[in-house]
Amino acid sequence: MLNLLGIEREHRWWSPEIFLRLENETLKRKVKAVLQESKYRTTLATYGTTKEIQAFTDSLHEKAPLILVSTLACFLDAMFQQETLGIPVSRQIVAWYRAQGWQFPKFKCELINDDVHDV
Repeated sequence: MLNLLGIEREHRWWSPEIFLRLENETLKRKVKAVLQESKYRTTLATYGTTKEIQAFTDSLHEKAPLILVSTLACFLDAMFQQETLGIPVSRQIVAWYRAQGWQFPKFKCELINDDVHDV
């Protein structure tokens, strides 16, 4: 969390709107680097629960609210990359994102669930 806080502090002169632009390549690059270094990110993405992702989000909202959206977007992207490498992702976290209104292509684990329900 500390490295994410540092990103917000480093760019505190940016307007809040700049932090919310998902096209902000500087912010995405820095957030992705922090997430890539974090062992917690891999554990959360693979085995995380709804409660854990909500706690992570609440902590970010409290301590570094300007980078919340970028962090969640980069985390979601990291989950897609993880799944592409054949590493499973947490179905609970995917469902949490959907419940929060995020729209993105289906993960393989969701497609498998669709196939099972179609039978």
